[in-house]
Amino acid sequence: MTLFLNLQLLLAQENITMNKEFLIGMLNDYNGLQLQENNENNEINYFYADENQSYEIFMEALKTIFNAEEFDFIVKQKSNISIYSPKHKKLFHDFYNFKKEKETNFSIGFLNEKKFNNPTKKLLFILGTYARFGSMNKKGEVQLKLTNSLSHFQATQNFLKALKFEIIEVSTSGEATFPQTQTIIFIPNDKSREFFEKLM
Repeated sequence: MTLFLNLQLLLAQENITMNKEFLIGMLNDYNGLQLQENNENNEINYFYADENQSYEIFMEALKTIFNAEEFDFIVKQKSNISIYSPKHKKLFHDFYNFKKEKETNFSIGFLNEKKFNNPTKKLLFILGTYARFGSMNKKGEVQLKLTNSLSHFQATQNFLKALKFEIIEVSTSGEATFPQTQTIIFIPNDKSREFFEKLM
């Protein structure tokens, strides 16, 4: 049984349905979600060559929520994988507010936290973030490590507080460092801890 299926079965026992918020948590927020004007950008997400496990979890979740045949998968240079969908890109982009970059033809997407308007949506987002960017130590502490995140880093902190998870540490490598590493360490509550353990 796969890591994702273990999680899905456990969520079902708590009457929680796997949904898009989990996938949004797994999106790459490096320098924000970038859209180029006057150029049809149907990219949903991309994974680096060393993210095989994260890619497999994302694909299992994708197939649970959507028809996978409605997505295209393109292997770029160095075996990085991009996922495209002209049909579903708006469903993903609707989770963001976009801001035009001055003197460029790019707009940058920032996560719209209002879309996560109940505890279940917040939890699914955090689980998705953990599935791609996280680890858990023997003490049950979860560490999330993001890079150059423009909005997921702050949203994750806000959602953890809303869910009353115990935040142990929030730190960054500093603006003088590039790329900037952003770290959150927290302890899930007793009710949610097993969800994270299923993705180890």
